[in-house]
Amino acid sequence: MSPRSFKDNIKRMLAYSSIAHAGYVLMGMIAVGLGSTVDTREYGLKAVLLYLLIYTFVNFGAFALVIILRREQVAGDRVADFAGLSRRAPWAAFAMLVFMLSLAGIPATPASASGTVRSGGEGELRVARRGRG
Repeated sequence: MSPRSFKDNIKRMLAYSSIAHAGYVLMGMIAVGLGSTVDTREYGLKAVLLYLLIYTFVNFGAFALVIILRREQVAGDRVADFAGLSRRAPWAAFAMLVFMLSLAGIPATPASASGTVRSGGEGELRVARRGRG
């Protein structure tokens, strides 16, 4: 498999983005494990659970949309197949836009809300570390 095929296949790109998102979950788990107070640990756990809930919805939606568009022969698995999707299937294009922006963490999308909680958990972790001396 050539390195180019990793960049061309939309399903592969979505799958590899899951690796990066797993790192965000681990940051929340660090807050849970290293938090000096019960509040910090609870906040970290809530952030992880919220992030997983939203990420699961967004990622499932993106994968489902790719599969549906493939079955309906509107678009294929390659990124180039999505060119002009707004003319062929405007609602699907809008949904894919929301999913992709959300996965990128752009504000005013569902995943950006979990990012706000996630960054708050990291802030709590920094305060907890300073308190230890």
